[in-house]
Amino acid sequence: MTLTKSKFIQSLSCRNKLHFNLQGHKSTKEENKFLEELASGGFQVEALARTAFQNGQFVGNLHADNIAEIIRQRKSGEVLELFEPAFVSSGCSSKVDIFIVNDQGIHIKEVKAKSFDPTVSEWLGKKNPTALNSKYAEVLMDLAFQTDIISRLYPSVNVTSSFIMADKLKVATRDGMNQMFETDGGRILTQVSEELAWDLLTDFDVSDIVRRILAEELTYQKETFSFYLSHAKEVTKDIFPNFPPRQTACKNCEFRSSGTDSPHLICFHEFFDINSYDGEPTILDIGNNRNTSHFDRGKLLLEDIDENPYEEPIKGKLLSRKNRQWLQFDMATNRQASPVYFDQEMFRRISGEWEWPLNLIDFETSAVAIPFYKGQHPYDNVAFQFSHHILYKDGSIEHAGQFLNTTPGEFPNFQFARELIESLSRNSGTVFRFATHENTIITHIIGQLQDSDIEDKVDLINGLLPIVNGNKLEYESSLTGTRDMVDLLKVAESCYYSESLGGSYSMKKLLPAVFQSEFIKEKYQNQIGDINVSSFNFPKNWKWYKDGQDPYKLLPTYEVEDLRLDSNTEINNGGLALAMYGKLQFTDLNKKAREKIRTGLLRYCELDTLAMAMVIEYFKNL
Repeated sequence: MTLTKSKFIQSLSCRNKLHFNLQGHKSTKEENKFLEELASGGFQVEALARTAFQNGQFVGNLHADNIAEIIRQRKSGEVLELFEPAFVSSGCSSKVDIFIVNDQGIHIKEVKAKSFDPTVSEWLGKKNPTALNSKYAEVLMDLAFQTDIISRLYPSVNVTSSFIMADKLKVATRDGMNQMFETDGGRILTQVSEELAWDLLTDFDVSDIVRRILAEELTYQKETFSFYLSHAKEVTKDIFPNFPPRQTACKNCEFRSSGTDSPHLICFHEFFDINSYDGEPTILDIGNNRNTSHFDRGKLLLEDIDENPYEEPIKGKLLSRKNRQWLQFDMATNRQASPVYFDQEMFRRISGEWEWPLNLIDFETSAVAIPFYKGQHPYDNVAFQFSHHILYKDGSIEHAGQFLNTTPGEFPNFQFARELIESLSRNSGTVFRFATHENTIITHIIGQLQDSDIEDKVDLINGLLPIVNGNKLEYESSLTGTRDMVDLLKVAESCYYSESLGGSYSMKKLLPAVFQSEFIKEKYQNQIGDINVSSFNFPKNWKWYKDGQDPYKLLPTYEVEDLRLDSNTEINNGGLALAMYGKLQFTDLNKKAREKIRTGLLRYCELDTLAMAMVIEYFKNL
């Protein structure tokens, strides 16, 4: 086996993962990584970085021997700039993003779609200066791997190593920079000057850090680079490495699955003496579990743990993290009769403070490496969409407002604020969000308004402040608005748990749990026009309960070949929504594709706020 840098990085957390990879087991990580790159504009960063090297040659399709010959033929005084050259040495291989050879030596430049503050050194641990900061450890080990190969091939040449990253302190100098690059392939659409890259990016030299990694002066998870390298080389397709398990690595393993063909069964058999596994609940499934004692003692299956190790809830008291874990443990092991826990007294106490009608809002935002608009920093938040539902006391639900910016190059945040304020001004009822995102975005927009010179900035700030919840602002140490948004996620966590949640309170888990209710099923098996549910984006004959399916799975599927995705897909998750908004910023996107994206985004966001209404209805009728 030739050890590539991607395989090396995969082996850092667990060498068993590399073994499963070599055996051809499906990983969830690669699929998620593509979507993340697409949403954040990661593919664009590499294309932007290449513009800084006008004489660069793409050689990624050439054999390593051909690359070596090109380097050998370089003349004195000549600067050689290569994109994605391949190198092989001592059983290791790697492609280098940007490879430069001049009379001073060899310069390895790794392009990363991360943001970095050059005024703050974050490479090393704060408590242990001989350990790599976990935030950047893998990318540093990645660069060390490349540098090690090059140094072995050219032992007499000075080798420097650096990252090209988005600089948090820089701002876009023009509108529409993202439109110069395709998001998925890194193809440059427009001829641009070499200065363009350095408008946003910075070359961070980490040669000394890499040198210290290779000299074994710095460690990652208490082990040296050579330790990881030698052990990764030993991994084969046919021989199980028997790498000792760690709860954190196992819990987040991209190869976890149920069934007799699960690669995890091998690990479970070796370390926990489990000979068959078909998805039985394990200690790894317990939500937000920080206690590793059972795992470390070889207790994996919940049924093998004699006593519930968590804290039993008390009616009338807010559920704590350990209370929720107790409920999950008991339900998963069939030690509690009911698959649903609900503290009616606590819910009545919480909901007694609400003012009807209830306003439910959800935002979709984008934060990309290459900003859409002049004056933005890399990864600044862009609020491009919201949905607003009103839930009335009689059970009727109105889709009261929505906003979606589809105009390329148009900064939407302030118009977003105007329309949100207008929509919420229809009544004085309590405003709800789900988790913290909406609160963060509103605070961010207030900060942008403060720095702006638009005529109505004072009115907009005053319109947003009432719904802010306990955020620190520049001119206030802490502020809670008069309509102080209620976090529905915290409401659910405080008084409710269902076996079907599996330890997670995400809306994608919570809504299917809600639809196990006979009340909800009975209501939403009817056409929305017959149950006093209005909609901007769905017909009156639409039904949200069909054959027990997750409502998010009922969202229409769209042909998206012209959007450069691999197959038919539905806009039914936040990552894809961000990616699709990025597509809308391209002026050359055809009208048909643009309308498909628009429709999909509107329907997805509408369901997000309708789902919040369904959750409240469900709790009221439990």
